[in-house]
Amino acid sequence: MRASIIGSIRVRQSRVTPIGPIPSVPRERRQQTPMVSHTIDLRAL
Repeated sequence: MRASIIGSIRVRQSRVTPIGPIPSVPRERRQQTPMVSHTIDLRAL
């Protein structure tokens, strides 16, 4: 279940990254804290 959710979030991130303020955060940090990126994506949407 979590794998499918993370996959869908990653796909959305690739589309939101150029628009949202996510690019400011380094990719290494995102990989280290997937939960944080999850909350950021939900808030960005």
